[in-house]
Amino acid sequence: MGLLKKYSSVFQYLNLMGADWTLFRVKYLFQQKSHHFDRVNQEILKKSFEIDKNLLTLPTIGWVNKSFTGDKGLLERADAALEGKIFAFSNEYFDYNSEFKIAWNMNPISKVKADSNLNWNQLPDFGEYGDIKLIWEASRFPQVYSFINAYALTQDKKYAEACIEQILEWIKSNPFPKGVNYKCGQEITFRIIAWMMALDYFRDFLSKEDEAEIVKNIYISTLRIDANIDYAARAVKNNHSISESIGLILFGLYFKEFDEAEKFLIKGLKYLEKECNYQIYSDGSYIQSSFTYQRLTLDILSFLIMVFDKKNIELPQKIKEQHKSMIDFLNSFIQEDGWLPNYGTNDGANLFPVSNNDYRDFRPNLNFAMTVSKKHSIYSNNDSLINLFNLEVIENKKLTKQKEFTDGGYYVLENANIFAFTRCHSYRHRPAQNDMLHRYLVQRE
Repeated sequence: MGLLKKYSSVFQYLNLMGADWTLFRVKYLFQQKSHHFDRVNQEILKKSFEIDKNLLTLPTIGWVNKSFTGDKGLLERADAALEGKIFAFSNEYFDYNSEFKIAWNMNPISKVKADSNLNWNQLPDFGEYGDIKLIWEASRFPQVYSFINAYALTQDKKYAEACIEQILEWIKSNPFPKGVNYKCGQEITFRIIAWMMALDYFRDFLSKEDEAEIVKNIYISTLRIDANIDYAARAVKNNHSISESIGLILFGLYFKEFDEAEKFLIKGLKYLEKECNYQIYSDGSYIQSSFTYQRLTLDILSFLIMVFDKKNIELPQKIKEQHKSMIDFLNSFIQEDGWLPNYGTNDGANLFPVSNNDYRDFRPNLNFAMTVSKKHSIYSNNDSLINLFNLEVIENKKLTKQKEFTDGGYYVLENANIFAFTRCHSYRHRPAQNDMLHRYLVQRE
């Protein structure tokens, strides 16, 4: 009877997950057991050894405003980052120092290090080193934005030099395919974006040798994203696949001399369109049932729209419409202080941490999104991202807030004193939200 119950539970689970997911997971398990990814890693290494050194040059990027003013409130973060203390999860400082340098493979709380001799595909998400996201946070390079901010304020070259030095030290300490920091394609994408921001802003502090070293790792890292993007798209099915597809697109747009560039651009756009259609509901609500993770997706889509505009390339209209629908959705829940109800999974994710506002203040992000979408902002005095990317704002204009989002099942109830919303729907995609009751109330002053 116990065995029957066990098999019944397995069958029910596989039935709920669907045939595509089940078949892919079986295939993926076979690939792991047959050392498929070890062979892929060797192919990537072979390409990196054979690369024409003339290709290892930095393209013109032009993302960062050279007159970016910065925020004095963030100077402390840059000074801490000089000492290997990273402001992590938009919440607290983690000390990654070990033997007078940053330990890129260390859990900063337990001080336990992941094995840097194992390939990324041989390491678990949860090993003796604990939660792998604690290790990843420093390698996402949020400190780049702190260094840019600090240099903008002080013009002190120590911030520029420390930024470049940390990138080069990371590359030296994380030779592909070793270690946990090549395990996640989304983390790799965020790291590449941060590095390209740093290279764009601190270009005058780069030697040709340093430039070549960094571009080479960007190439290797993008090959790694390409090799396993199906895992994000078919097994994880959330913002990871959107981020990874954008990682491929960025390489295709900026490193055109590489043989893979056109392939990555086409593949990235194909995956992006498919994943946006799957993840963004018709009313602008989002598959992950999390306001914070929806903002992360909004930010990276806003960033991509900005990149396409700067390069005078047209992004598919459907993606831009889905992006705008997410703005309307999130804006309908925002309070006067910029906060949204703390609904859904929240790890403090904030892709571009250049505002001294609390990370739960969505106004800078919605202003950024609306500016790249319609060339106007929504909220006054929340222009940190607009300033960072040197965007033109024609006017400031409020958006009409909606009360019902029937596809996602969100319903707003409010008057002058109280704001509340509730969820009323059936989950048709993972992940479902397990917050008790799904009701949120804000008492207004």
